[in-house]
Amino acid sequence: MEEKDLQLLEESKLYVSSMGKWMKFFAILSCIGAGFMVLAALLLILVGSFIPLAEDLGVLSRVGTGVVGFIYLIIAAVYIYPIIYLFRASAAARLAIESKDNVQMTEFLKNNKSFWRYCGILTIVLFCFYIVLIIGFIIAGVAMGLSSL
Repeated sequence: MEEKDLQLLEESKLYVSSMGKWMKFFAILSCIGAGFMVLAALLLILVGSFIPLAEDLGVLSRVGTGVVGFIYLIIAAVYIYPIIYLFRASAAARLAIESKDNVQMTEFLKNNKSFWRYCGILTIVLFCFYIVLIIGFIIAGVAMGLSSL
């Protein structure tokens, strides 16, 4: 069986180029979003320690703004990996089209796959977390209901 080189049509090259631009755009937006999350986390941790916790803060009065700030830092850290994949894929797409380099096209496809794999795994983890959270709320509600009898 003879091996053939995969060649992209001009229309396909336009799609890859366009995808690379959109990936870079979303990577930049994601960096800005992660930066805002870090800023919010730092504000919650630093400024929140100076604010006396009042009862009207609800959950925050029991949990503390520092814990919420730390959770925001964790979420911002989780955003880093997909941002890296998007930047790498966008750069490889541009190089692949400009230089007609199969290695760069493979790099584009590899990083694109890694981005979507990461998003898929994160989605599964979040769904599992939500299910556990919902079950926990149901158990807590039933327990509170039984304790009031």
